[in-house]
Amino acid sequence: MVVRRRTPLFARISGIAAVALLLLLLVGVAVVWIQRRPIATHYLKGEFERRGVTASYHLDRVGLRTQQVSNLVIGDPKHPDLVAKFAQIQMRLRLNGNFEVYRIVARGVRLRGRLVHGKVSWGQIDKLLPPPSNKPFALPNIVLDVPTAASRWRRRSDPSGSRCRATAC
Repeated sequence: MVVRRRTPLFARISGIAAVALLLLLLVGVAVVWIQRRPIATHYLKGEFERRGVTASYHLDRVGLRTQQVSNLVIGDPKHPDLVAKFAQIQMRLRLNGNFEVYRIVARGVRLRGRLVHGKVSWGQIDKLLPPPSNKPFALPNIVLDVPTAASRWRRRSDPSGSRCRATAC
């Protein structure tokens, strides 16, 4: 004759609660993963509005570390400050829990700037840049892959432009 010990009621209830909590967590993660594109679109729209930037784009892909945008237009649609046919942004998670952009790939980039009081202004893009600091200028530590880009600069009523192709500017 085999004697079976019955598990205590508390152990059974806590086991069922743990499984239910795990299932609830998995369902929550699945819902957020399915809704990631609308969430990202809403966040970007809100951030552009908060900073007073006119922008249009098509969000192609939202992944854990790679985001893809196409037909990006920042500024007045008739005379945009920035146009990019395609942009891919790759990020990584740092040890302190923050995300860091480490690579940007862009194609079909056109940039429009002006020289105002001896300083370059990129129009509405200036609103997206971090505030000025007293630190010396330093380029960000990212990989920037933009094989062909065009920029147009204006000084008062003098239009001038520069064009970069591949590695030579």
